[in-house]
Amino acid sequence: MTYDSPELDVWTTDGTPVAIITVDDGQKEAAYSMRPLGEAPQPLCPVAAPVEGADIVAAMVRMANNGNP
Repeated sequence: MTYDSPELDVWTTDGTPVAIITVDDGQKEAAYSMRPLGEAPQPLCPVAAPVEGADIVAAMVRMANNGNP
């Protein structure tokens, strides 16, 4: 049996999906990867710096809640 990296779905307050966060361990240093809806995955932040990633995700949710893409 094999397992993929766990995924964290990010939603707005009304339940609209915003992005999926995964751990990308194929790098020299493990990092979080973010895949905004309908877009390719992109690096988010190192696993060792989760506050940076949390700030980025929170900003995305705020923008989505305000009707901005």
